[in-house]
Amino acid sequence: MRSALLVLIALTAPLVPGRAAAQQILPGLVGGAAGLAAGGYVAIGIVTLQARRGNFLYSTADALGWQATPILVGAGTGAVIGFLDQERLRRTVIGGALGGAVGTGVGVLLGLTRWPPPEGKWAGGVIGGAAGLLVGSLVGVIWPAPDSEPTPEGTAARVPIGVTIRF
Repeated sequence: MRSALLVLIALTAPLVPGRAAAQQILPGLVGGAAGLAAGGYVAIGIVTLQARRGNFLYSTADALGWQATPILVGAGTGAVIGFLDQERLRRTVIGGALGGAVGTGVGVLLGLTRWPPPEGKWAGGVIGGAAGLLVGSLVGVIWPAPDSEPTPEGTAARVPIGVTIRF
């Protein structure tokens, strides 16, 4: 058993990325993890909204329907943004966090007025937080970089998106 483990380590050692490669991979992993968490929260917000409308989850299969789509989309989008543009990832995370906080506050207030307590308060907070997180993340993705050139009046603003392939 010990010799098999040593052989496995010897065979996979060349596959371990160096420091430069790890610095390129880490933002993608962080973006994927942040997108997974954000997508999970948005999925919970969708399920909560559906439950407020009377459509409840009765089995695991119910939870793995279209409501789970934000989890996959969030993880994939976060990873791609992290790999391609670290500053855009930073703006997306900050925008999502701010939007989620504002949305939660607004959702709690609206939930209290729309549904009876105590469910109204937390359901409104979850739904509002998910909506705010989604909107804030989208704003963070499309927000132009602070160092971009100002656009002349009468022209449309451009959002630079680029791909770098390193060999």
